[in-house]
Amino acid sequence: MAAKKTTEHTQAKQIDAAKASQDAFAMIDTKKTVKTAREQVEAASKTLFTGHDQVTAFNLAAFDACATVFEAMTGGAKKLGEEVTDYTHKSIKASVDNGQVLMACTSVDEAFELRNKMTSAAFDSVVAQGTKMTELSLKTANEGWAPVQGHIQNAFAAAKPAST
Repeated sequence: MAAKKTTEHTQAKQIDAAKASQDAFAMIDTKKTVKTAREQVEAASKTLFTGHDQVTAFNLAAFDACATVFEAMTGGAKKLGEEVTDYTHKSIKASVDNGQVLMACTSVDEAFELRNKMTSAAFDSVVAQGTKMTELSLKTANEGWAPVQGHIQNAFAAAKPAST
């Protein structure tokens, strides 16, 4: 009985810690951070490159591309964190539930058969979650790379000499 209370206490502490981490991440105001940084880049560019509107526009376009990357990566990291938190919660609960079921077994054979089923289910769960996390990571990376790629293409197009 003491082991069950200790396990439940540990489970609750782990879930609380994961939720606190997730809550702290959710408090980041990316829009405000990006807006402030963009204003600073614009002011610095205007001061440094007075009369060079093309350079200022190019710098702002580069910053906007980086800001979009920042927002995509922050959003992706938040989603990944939520996935990890949810999966951890489900895994802890499944482990506790499995332990209780195993303790109710009346024979060693029954316990081994049940353990094999649990192990198989846990493996399938890990593979499915790994696939989900990989897809989410790739989506985040692609969303982050797209604005940089667009800016690079625009830079090459602007640097290309005009045809005569």
